[in-house]
Amino acid sequence: MPQSCTFPAAQAAGSHHDEILRTWKASIINKIHEEVRNIDFRDRGNGFAFCRVSFKIHRDGSITDLHTDDRAQGEFAWQVRTLVETLAQRNAFQFPQDVTDSSLKIDFALAQDDTLPISERARIPADPHSTSTVALTWDDWHKRIVEKLYNEIYRQIETLLADHQHLHCRITYRIRKLGQIELLKIEGSENLVFRGTVTRAVESLQNNPIIIFPECAGNATSITKRSEFDFHMRL
Repeated sequence: MPQSCTFPAAQAAGSHHDEILRTWKASIINKIHEEVRNIDFRDRGNGFAFCRVSFKIHRDGSITDLHTDDRAQGEFAWQVRTLVETLAQRNAFQFPQDVTDSSLKIDFALAQDDTLPISERARIPADPHSTSTVALTWDDWHKRIVEKLYNEIYRQIETLLADHQHLHCRITYRIRKLGQIELLKIEGSENLVFRGTVTRAVESLQNNPIIIFPECAGNATSITKRSEFDFHMRL
């Protein structure tokens, strides 16, 4: 008697469905990142902002449960919420046709580093074809570093958060062109285990290709950055 092959077919269908979801979620996150880049932070003291964003998207493209972790950067988080709500009103979150779920949750981190410090910008020549290309390249470079640090720190302190609920730090660090990194200052929560974890996370990027300067760096030999992180126990 011939045997059915429904199980492999179901597996293939599930894999296809998951790939559609991954692509769709990535496109939504990219849309929000693009909007965030347009927030003008030139009047800020350090030009840097960071927050976590989560919300539920329903089949008709509407959203609920919009939340931003805004304890560190209230103004930035408020503007991010406004951008997400505006995109929802423009029907930017419509489900793909092949997705049958009634709702899906989006959860990710957002960072914005408006400009390089003036002293550093002066040493980085403008792209002769497009100065905006240089800014976006540096923005993407720093965003990858911030997200790498956040994920590495969170992975190590997840159990610690069960007792402390909320941990916060502001770190200043210097990155050199060929992949060296140096932690200059750490502020925020006084917990020694947490601070040690943050220090090790920064040191773990030593000689990591992710921190090597982009090609548009020109003659720049080092750059000093400040990053701010808020950690909460995930429900």
